[in-house]
Amino acid sequence: MFDTAIFLNVLSLAVVSAWFALLLQLLVSGFLVRKVALLPAGWQKTLLTSWVLLPVLVGALCSGAFMLYAFTDVMWPPLEMFIHWHHLFEFEWLSWHGSLLVIWAVATIWILLRHIRLLNHHKQSLQSVSLMADANAAQLNGYNYILLETSIPLAFTAGMLRPMVYLSTGLTERVTRDELACIVAHEAGHKRYFDPLQKWLFSIVSAYYPRAIRRPLRQAFELATELRADSQAAEQVGALNVASALVAYRRSAQHCPVPFAFSFGEDFVSQRVHALLEPAKFHFQIPVIISLLAAAVLFTNLLSIDSIHHYIELILPF
Repeated sequence: MFDTAIFLNVLSLAVVSAWFALLLQLLVSGFLVRKVALLPAGWQKTLLTSWVLLPVLVGALCSGAFMLYAFTDVMWPPLEMFIHWHHLFEFEWLSWHGSLLVIWAVATIWILLRHIRLLNHHKQSLQSVSLMADANAAQLNGYNYILLETSIPLAFTAGMLRPMVYLSTGLTERVTRDELACIVAHEAGHKRYFDPLQKWLFSIVSAYYPRAIRRPLRQAFELATELRADSQAAEQVGALNVASALVAYRRSAQHCPVPFAFSFGEDFVSQRVHALLEPAKFHFQIPVIISLLAAAVLFTNLLSIDSIHHYIELILPF
């Protein structure tokens, strides 16, 4: 039978575990960002995404371990001394448990509302650009895109569930056909992997981190996304051609008016050119090290659940 007190206690445990995991991550996130940058783009995105999801995973696993202890006999005996709850069937909102859940709920609702507003801004900006610039369907080398009738040079991918590539006549008149083919191939990579949606979701999950950590993580994720689109385009038209198109576009680049869109050649140009000319090689030891760090965060959390509970009650005796 569903019991509200049990549910709230387990949820409280999950929140404590997730935030403790996040605090542990703060100690090594700078190291992780530097190491991840040495890997190919696909690995960068995978590891960065896994890293920001780690607190959620830790919270779920710690709650699961507690449920195993409380309601089954399936528990490794030495671990039982670290995982227990003194008031499983009681929950007081006027306690630190209740205050914690209220703070977590308020923070989560604020983050979701803010990102829903940004999502709406994305949609409205895209509609405004399409209406003001008289958008028309076009195609180049088998890639579909939307041609915007404006003198402003633009090349970007936008749209969440149905992403599309957008180019402007101001851009097509400034670049050669070969450069245009590079740009379209790059943006098609963003479209294929729903990168605007991934960027929005990554922003939501990483919003729980302090700004000093959140910003480098988001920048690393965006750079990895651009690098992957560059490598996909390089397979079609050649790495040197993509690098040349980046430099050519940069000279006349305009800021993309749509939030969460990916604009060709607007950001990280020097890093991207370097990666195209000298592609990163896979270093097996880096994913292993990061996996060990994640495991350390998890097991430190599991072994600290009870002590954290006691320390909080010692500091906040209510």
